[in-house]
Amino acid sequence: MSPGPREPNNKSPEALRRELEELRAVIARYRERESLARDTELRLRSVVESAPIVLFAMDADGRFTLSEGRGLEPLGLKPGQVVGMSAFELYKDTPQILKNIRACLAGESVNEVVYVGNAVYETLYSPRIDEAGQVVGIDGIAWDVTDRLRAEKAATDFQAQLLQAQK
Repeated sequence: MSPGPREPNNKSPEALRRELEELRAVIARYRERESLARDTELRLRSVVESAPIVLFAMDADGRFTLSEGRGLEPLGLKPGQVVGMSAFELYKDTPQILKNIRACLAGESVNEVVYVGNAVYETLYSPRIDEAGQVVGIDGIAWDVTDRLRAEKAATDFQAQLLQAQK
């Protein structure tokens, strides 16, 4: 269906030029923001891919909606591999994680050191709250602190040996 006859434009050429310039300015600002958003995403992706961290998100049922980061490697996982899976099923044998997820889904922010297999993560679980104040999921970050804890233990053991040798 073709559009009907157009209304005659009663605007002066100067008014049309001003509107055109305003539209160009709006488009330029939009493109600039889009470019900044792309740059920010690239920087964030670079950090996530190079640092020993895991960024994760879950919905209100505990299903992963995001799982990214180099910190997945010690778990034998690839980025995105667990998206769609239930965290309750995946970590059914890790009660500490289940407790943390339940607490977060109840609205509590949780920050704990979590042991998963041979890896150790300092993990922050943050409830995602909607406009109505309801918990609609979890956003989280986990830092692989395995090497740091091993180094701290080695230093403590060495210190104990030195003290023992001095006796």
